[in-house]
Amino acid sequence: AAVRAVEAMTVPGSEIDHLLFDLDGTLYAIENGYELACRERLFEFMVERLGLPSKDAARELWRPHFATHNQSLKALRAAGFVVDSDEYWAYTRGDASTHLGANDDAIAFFESLMTRRGEEEEEEEEEE
Repeated sequence: AAVRAVEAMTVPGSEIDHLLFDLDGTLYAIENGYELACRERLFEFMVERLGLPSKDAARELWRPHFATHNQSLKALRAAGFVVDSDEYWAYTRGDASTHLGANDDAIAFFESLMTRRGEEEEEEEEEE
């Protein structure tokens, strides 16, 4: 919802059409449960699709590779798995709306950016 609201806030003549931010820990508190739910789905994916015997085995295999690559898909590939990106993301991301809703603070921040940008353009026009 927050992303849709921000996409609608374009300033005519602006060089910036869209802003892209990471969700977890950037626009939303990491504690909201979304990252944890994705991580659990990752371990389910490793059992169901990659053939690991258990979630515990998946965690054990994943941990050192994630520490090196800081992204789970890269970690799986570094561990030697051939993983289809589309299948991986569809399985592990799930429905973000179960954990994420409109973030009023983020929306207010983006609105303030757009307001400042509009004010800067007005000042530039006055100087000309």
